[in-house]
Amino acid sequence: MKGQDYELLPFGSGRRMCLGIRLGMSMVTVTLANLIRFFDWEPALDKGVESIDMGEANGIGSAMEHPLKCTPHIRKEFVNAFLT
Repeated sequence: MKGQDYELLPFGSGRRMCLGIRLGMSMVTVTLANLIRFFDWEPALDKGVESIDMGEANGIGSAMEHPLKCTPHIRKEFVNAFLT
């Protein structure tokens, strides 16, 4: 993701490269880490479905055929820490 692969140039390449690439990648990493830290995640399964379907859709990338749906539940230790 550093702009060296010419098939995927998310932030440009060379002299025309976006100056905010480091900030953008850092912010995504920190945000994801905080979501994992502060919440317990539970798969939101539809009625009659017992497991997560890991099938892949056809296309350029490898995306899930049926998107993963999760329900976040805030962890009680963080609620108590913020309220006191």
